[in-house]
Amino acid sequence: MVYSIIDKNKSLLKIPRGLFDEIDIYNRDEIEEFVKIVIVRILRKRKIKGIVFLDIYIDLFYGMIIEIENRSWDDIDDKIDVKIVFHIDSSFLYEIDYFDIKDLDFKGHTIYYYNNKFYLEINHDIGDKLFCYLLEAREILYKDLSIIREGIVINI
Repeated sequence: MVYSIIDKNKSLLKIPRGLFDEIDIYNRDEIEEFVKIVIVRILRKRKIKGIVFLDIYIDLFYGMIIEIENRSWDDIDDKIDVKIVFHIDSSFLYEIDYFDIKDLDFKGHTIYYYNNKFYLEINHDIGDKLFCYLLEAREILYKDLSIIREGIVINI
């Protein structure tokens, strides 16, 4: 799990697929229980209270990215009111180099060319070695779909 603070009201939590393999992402009760566990861990690192919005993006091949936004600090109590929006089956893209396309096996996956950059969309399970390489070396794009809509699809 990677937790990063964007500013005083926003933070981001990246959870790779291995940390919640046993959870059915389509089962509301299991996801809610998982989110409770995540909130408790966040509270250990950062004091949040009031109204908290969670945007949860889930990709079957990457895992989960949770945007946490604390919009109200007016409450005197240490209570939290959480509003959750799930983005199930989101498309996660990885910025890759041309040489990665040449050297690594991306057959069966989709590669987009957009604004002089290459982006990989994983379409089926990949090996742990390649998955770790993508996590370490690349930025993950998960909200902006303009690359998918406007980019050029490259066939390998």
